[in-house]
Amino acid sequence: MADSKLPSAFLARVEGQLGDDFAAFCAALERGERAAGLRVNPLKSARLPFGALDAVPWEPSGFYVPPDVRPGAHPLHWAGAYYVQEPSAMAVARIVDPAPGERVLDLAAAPGGKTTHLAALMNGAGLVVANEVTPSRVGKLLENVERWGVPIVVTNESVEKLARAWPEGFDRVLLDAPCSGEGMFRKDDEAVRTWTPRRPAQLASLQRDLLRSAAELVRSGGVLVYSTCTFSREENEGVIEDFLKRHVGWKLEDAALHSDFDVVMGAAVRLWPHRVRGEGHFVAKLRAPGNEDAERHAGDLQAASRAVRRTWDAFASQHGTSDVPGTIIERSGHLYAVSEDAPDFTGVKVRAPGLYLGEVKGERFLPARALAQWHALAATSTLSFDADVHRTVLSSLDRGEAVSFDAPEGWHVATVQDLGLTWVQSKKGALRPTKARW
Repeated sequence: MADSKLPSAFLARVEGQLGDDFAAFCAALERGERAAGLRVNPLKSARLPFGALDAVPWEPSGFYVPPDVRPGAHPLHWAGAYYVQEPSAMAVARIVDPAPGERVLDLAAAPGGKTTHLAALMNGAGLVVANEVTPSRVGKLLENVERWGVPIVVTNESVEKLARAWPEGFDRVLLDAPCSGEGMFRKDDEAVRTWTPRRPAQLASLQRDLLRSAAELVRSGGVLVYSTCTFSREENEGVIEDFLKRHVGWKLEDAALHSDFDVVMGAAVRLWPHRVRGEGHFVAKLRAPGNEDAERHAGDLQAASRAVRRTWDAFASQHGTSDVPGTIIERSGHLYAVSEDAPDFTGVKVRAPGLYLGEVKGERFLPARALAQWHALAATSTLSFDADVHRTVLSSLDRGEAVSFDAPEGWHVATVQDLGLTWVQSKKGALRPTKARW
């Protein structure tokens, strides 16, 4: 492999891990076609326009996307009909295996693929908290959560701080840890350029600390799933072995969703790109000792004032949005519908405490795009657009730009195949997308 673009130290290490399979691995990374996919939203029914797609074997809602198809540029994607996701990454939420009504935390959530998958598996019922440590990545997480159409709490905190705020507060916790990204080598040249022989060991130290803090958030008898998109043993088996030595009573549980997953440590799995049609992942499922309900850590939700509530109620009764779930609260003029099961937000940086409804300005209410994209919305006035015929119009609305279009004056939800894209206000022959923002 002297002419390989891959680092020689990386190749030498993987050869030791794979033995006779090493040549197949190199061929997959050097000459294989990278795997791309999408995962359909079970809460938003739509007819996909991409023809017959191959199914992802370990994810019933997942499909492979051919290289000439760009699903991210389609209006159905903007409306949350599906999420564009690398196929091997789809295994992670399936291994977490959340149930409707549970309390679930995704600790390193951006850009939102695994968070939205968890919410889908819960059928929109229960509590999902998506945390992202890096502030610059929270915007993309909010955007993807909004599209998915399910109320999700979004926070921007360190794992250690959340562990202090919400000890044993969740039935299931996912830590998709920052890693050396060896599973991205085939699709991302930058991942190859930034890799060094020392990087796996450096990251393993951080990963061990994060996993220890993550465990404090899991209830007695709950589940903690650790995943990475790298092949390094130091960042995978080494981190789990260290954790089990320090946490008496915790056990590994079977994560082998598919026969082509490589089982390691008797129960954890590694997805190799020469064995599965995917870029690569490692997943370990850990079970905490005991069997007790999660601590609620319930906060005191302050309902919106009467004046603000009157403004919301007037809009909601006119436009069919009265049925939003939870308690309606106000934060600096912005309204949210917050789950009764939400944890105490005191001292926690919360970017979205629930479903964002919109902004109150005096006696006017500006509805939020997130409300238009809520999967259960039954708006009284909609404007239906064809994804092909009105592609330019939909693209402009998606970007928040006004378009010329005749419609009755007032607020409407612009839709694609009956899926909400955004609120638009019709006035003087133009549609202006809502300006309400998180």
